[in-house]
Amino acid sequence: MIYFVRVYSENQDLRIGETFLKIGYSSNGGQSRLGSLQAGNPDKLELFFEVYGDKDTECLVHKYFSEDRVNGEWFKINENNYKYFDIMLHFFDYAYRSANELKNIDEETYNKKVAEEINKSIDFLIKLKRYNSFKEKADQQDFSHLEDMAGDGI
Repeated sequence: MIYFVRVYSENQDLRIGETFLKIGYSSNGGQSRLGSLQAGNPDKLELFFEVYGDKDTECLVHKYFSEDRVNGEWFKINENNYKYFDIMLHFFDYAYRSANELKNIDEETYNKKVAEEINKSIDFLIKLKRYNSFKEKADQQDFSHLEDMAGDGI
């Protein structure tokens, strides 16, 4: 299971303010890790949510949020990067709905299918985020000098 533990806040809306998320993997789920994480943290922590996944899934999610890494497996989520978090949640929902369309499968096969769909989704989101970053940088460039050169017959 991939778990998302956050520093507790009265504010449940991640789009407002900022919080820190621990994104990790545990074969027993996030609840099993919460106690040991809490012991080493002065702030109150809560299990925000968890999804099926393996160590590969964890690595992909870490890569997706790499620009927001604070330390180790802790990431900062705020109003500036919340959109990426929100998009990821929508893709997780899609992965579950996809797996639910399969009929007569055992729980292990179901979990593997969900994890597979989540991995594909995160890989796509990483590529999309890179593209958007490249596009934003390109949009900020001044290419007027190329137009001058084109006007000179070059």
